[in-house]
Amino acid sequence: MAYGFHYANFIGNISKHLFVLFAGLGYTHKAVNHSQEYVTAEGVHTNHIESLWREAKRKFKSMNGARRSFPPSHLDEWLWRRQRSKDQCFQDLVAAIATNPKYQV
Repeated sequence: MAYGFHYANFIGNISKHLFVLFAGLGYTHKAVNHSQEYVTAEGVHTNHIESLWREAKRKFKSMNGARRSFPPSHLDEWLWRRQRSKDQCFQDLVAAIATNPKYQV
């Protein structure tokens, strides 16, 4: 058990969280039955998500692990930052705060 929690449970919870998030953004979930094939005729495979998950685990390990209460928001933030340069992160964060009605004066 690495990082103080069981990955299968964590991945299951994150998968549900991401499925809802991505479905809301118009993404379609596709699956591969590895007992039959590793790449579907449509070109669907798991290489990208496995690579992404390996990169995420490496990042969290560099943060001296994570606790059982590891919130999905850590993964959300990591994905958000990964898609932007350091300068773009700050600009996008300021823009998000400026346009959020909760923070309007």
